[in-house]
Amino acid sequence: MSKEQNKHFQQSSQTLHKDAEATQEVTVKLPFAREDIESLAQRRGFASIEEYIAALLWQDDDALWDENMAANEAFFDELAQKALSEYHAGETEAFDPDDNIDMP
Repeated sequence: MSKEQNKHFQQSSQTLHKDAEATQEVTVKLPFAREDIESLAQRRGFASIEEYIAALLWQDDDALWDENMAANEAFFDELAQKALSEYHAGETEAFDPDDNIDMP
């Protein structure tokens, strides 16, 4: 895992932990000693086992996202070109989600 991916996963994990209603406690029995997993998590730059496991789960999600993006590359290229054309033609409006909180 690259340092950039590690940072992304840690940030994602921290976001999950900040929203107490979105987190659920799960008990999992692993065939490893807790100390071994804690050591591995620390060596990989994570503050806890929970953060490390969350990172592993996000890694799978990111791999699926990358796979889907690659499979639909032509579609997204066309969509991006259309958006740029509209922007250059002055057909877009500035959007600030902090100012337009009622917008979906």
